[in-house]
Amino acid sequence: MKQLPRSTDLLIRSALFLPCILILVLSLRLFTLESGDLLDPTETRYATIAHNMVSSGDWVTPKLPSEEGLEPYLSKPPFHFWLTAISYSIFGIDEWSARLPSFLGLLIITASLVIFSRRFLSPEVGYLASLICITSPLMFFLGGSSTVDVTFAAFTTAALVAYAFFIFAEKPSFFPGLLVFLFSAFSFLTKGPAGLVVIGFPIVVTALYRRDLRSLFRLPWAMGLLIFFACILPWFYFLEKEAPGATSYFFITENYLRFVSSDYGGKHGAAHIRPYGSIWWMVALSMLPWLLYFLSGIKKHISTIQGLRREPLFVFVLCLAFCPLLFFTFAKSILPAYSTPAIPGLSLLLAVIFLTRKRSNSLSFINKEPLATGIPGTSIFACSLALILVGGMFIAAPQIEQQRSAAHVLEILARETKSTHPKVATISTRDLSPYWMEGSFRNELSKPIDVQHASLQDIQTGKFRHLVVRDKRLSEDGYAALNKNYEIRTSYGRWHWYKRKA
Repeated sequence: MKQLPRSTDLLIRSALFLPCILILVLSLRLFTLESGDLLDPTETRYATIAHNMVSSGDWVTPKLPSEEGLEPYLSKPPFHFWLTAISYSIFGIDEWSARLPSFLGLLIITASLVIFSRRFLSPEVGYLASLICITSPLMFFLGGSSTVDVTFAAFTTAALVAYAFFIFAEKPSFFPGLLVFLFSAFSFLTKGPAGLVVIGFPIVVTALYRRDLRSLFRLPWAMGLLIFFACILPWFYFLEKEAPGATSYFFITENYLRFVSSDYGGKHGAAHIRPYGSIWWMVALSMLPWLLYFLSGIKKHISTIQGLRREPLFVFVLCLAFCPLLFFTFAKSILPAYSTPAIPGLSLLLAVIFLTRKRSNSLSFINKEPLATGIPGTSIFACSLALILVGGMFIAAPQIEQQRSAAHVLEILARETKSTHPKVATISTRDLSPYWMEGSFRNELSKPIDVQHASLQDIQTGKFRHLVVRDKRLSEDGYAALNKNYEIRTSYGRWHWYKRKA
């Protein structure tokens, strides 16, 4: 086998090699946050909610446009929307600031993995786990999107790492125990009660494995619960005061029924019904390149797992990886993004396996050896993946935008209309990109626009001069009235600008 040049070998064995690669990949994701328009329905929905908070001054009740104006959106608590609204207030309203909170979530996950590994495993494991996590296709894309999933995964991961410091440290500290409750509150305010299960499940399983249920009672429950409820109760109080009945709708319809019922249908979308266990193939696809990398050395990796399987810390890593998936195995409504809380744990598990070079019955083995020979290969693989994913983004973005963004059509409309503030109507509140563009016009359009909802009667009477319509959003009567009173000025993919006939 050809030897690496000495300078290259020293670089690879340097303590700075993996951190530099990690910073490079994170920087690549940061600089691509503004690449591509926000997409309907998810990105534009959450970005529009945050804009409505900033413009209305109401930071209590998330709201979305409807046929009657703004109405409460209670599918998710507001923490991620608050972060996005703060980002808007600091940096202005555009794609970059809308996606920044998810990237910050990616940084929290990275920091959590590195801090955990430096304390209990080795720095190299933390850096490599972070690289695996970031370059997993699903996490890479969601980490630069306007969605709640990476924010949620960040808080669940941080809570579990805090628990590890509380339970595994030689001198347990009171402070990590409090952080468990604080990050649990943040996860609850991001995605509801699911956060408590995703955090609590691994904690209970770890305690059962260690035959140490008393460790659960050593958590600072009194002060911790005070912190937890101090974080979440004010929002529920003001929400119920502003929208009576909202709390029961949130817990029963948007959480309990979403999980157990195949007939679930909230105000803002139907259930995504999949067979039980679908979360497993979803997470496999989400981490497919790294799964294939693992399978390429399956015999050696199985030997490593067998040597570590009785180590309590390794069992905790297994719980980080698989407990979220076990929970969502029995969910009726499921999406690939639901696997994000498991990806940090799976990445940590893979890093431990890749960097343990021989069978061992203790994770402390990693601390006693020089850098494993797997580091160059895995680092090159991670960098290659990041470049491929970025290239894929630039190639796929125009095709996706044609289907799921009205931005291009609205840019043409704003440029070609003579009015300084044209009024534009849209016919569906399922497609929120027109409303998003209305709020972000300073960075996206040549002039401000006023977006309103057009009913069938409005189309029949030709009430609005300009309509922006997406394919298959009208009935036959609607299209008949549209073609009678309007003519197409321009089209881009599935989106069309109609102008009222003279």
